[in-house]
Amino acid sequence: ISRSSASIALRAAGMKTISLEDPLLALRVLAENQLDLVVTDVDMPVTDGYELCKQLRLMRRHKTTPVIFLTGLSDFQSRARSALSGGNEYIVKPFVPAELVVKALTLIMKPPTKGK
Repeated sequence: ISRSSASIALRAAGMKTISLEDPLLALRVLAENQLDLVVTDVDMPVTDGYELCKQLRLMRRHKTTPVIFLTGLSDFQSRARSALSGGNEYIVKPFVPAELVVKALTLIMKPPTKGK
């Protein structure tokens, strides 16, 4: 439901979305495509969002791609792990769609950091 709600909110703001349930498929799609933003949960089958983010950061084309964690975990350790794995933003469920859209647009419009 959250994945669907996030996609609907981002599409309503004029963004194209790809919504995938399988994190391993997501990594394959990321390896083959340049995307402007990744929104991921922490809790997923097979692997978690932290590992997905770490693997994403190893891909040359996604070293600086913004990553938003959208998750039900609100504790400090989870937030810290998201940042340490390479995440840019952290939103706790239930979420306000407008918050996701504002954070997504802010990250997409932010100029890339030089030297990364």
